[in-house]
Amino acid sequence: MSGIELLRRIRGSPAYQNIEVILLTGDRAAYKSVEILEAGAYGCLRKPVGVQEAQKAVELVVKYPGLRQESGLTRAECAGRVENAGCRTIGGGKICMFSGAMQKVVEQARQLHADRTIPVLIEGETGTGKDVVARYIHCGEDNVIAPFIELNCAVIAPESFEADLFGYAPGACNGALPKGKKGRLDLAQSGTLFLDHVGELHPAVQPKLLRMIEDKAFYRVGGLKKVKVDLRIVSTSNADLAGRVELGFFRLDLYYRLNAARIHLPPLRERSEEILPFARMFLAEFRAREKKTLYLIRRDARDLFCRTTGPAMSDS
Repeated sequence: MSGIELLRRIRGSPAYQNIEVILLTGDRAAYKSVEILEAGAYGCLRKPVGVQEAQKAVELVVKYPGLRQESGLTRAECAGRVENAGCRTIGGGKICMFSGAMQKVVEQARQLHADRTIPVLIEGETGTGKDVVARYIHCGEDNVIAPFIELNCAVIAPESFEADLFGYAPGACNGALPKGKKGRLDLAQSGTLFLDHVGELHPAVQPKLLRMIEDKAFYRVGGLKKVKVDLRIVSTSNADLAGRVELGFFRLDLYYRLNAARIHLPPLRERSEEILPFARMFLAEFRAREKKTLYLIRRDARDLFCRTTGPAMSDS
């Protein structure tokens, strides 16, 4: 039988109610699955497991009964208390998959990582983690050393857009550097150009960006030599970009070029099952940073977290 099925049988037997279980797995999908926690495991370690990693897990298990007793919570109320379960650290950030919706997002991003030729548009409200998903598309699960160059389209002035993106040739304009200057496209070669808030891009500069995408090449300002580009383009928008196209604020042809693949990030209120896992993760980070001995979240606190988003969620 599978490890999860065995775990469920252990949990269903009265003889094993005081036994803690740590599941070891070589299955990447199983390792990140919340199903393991819901089945009653204390935690899950991915093979191969190092000695220090195993030691830390066992030490936590030893402390666990005392923590439950101090908090006054039952096993069912404590189930799933595993720090950072379903999280991965990538590109200096953390991407979490505490819901089916986010697991689909991460799987889609993982697949897009494999093909740098497909432009990706990530849409979602402010604060949903679009930049983290963009970095995951860039990094995947590898140790990527290729550049990740960001351009915030909401703040760049139209008059400086070309010089910032394309760079300029020597003597291109008054005040220019004698040797010229490379733009962000040069810096992003063999990597990713991240166009944040692309829906705010000024209409006057949208054709220039479109031409670069279509030609896979560009001219520096004042330059005569065409420079080829080899990069991935990932864009984000916290507004409905199709709606901005209908209103005439964004070019339709540029929208199609950027929207070869689309990822929608739902807001947290639409995936409320993630509230408690996030709370546990933040508690673990706070505990490590402040060196506190806070391990569990009481039922009344959990009810308070979830009160504005729907019925209180059970930890069983």
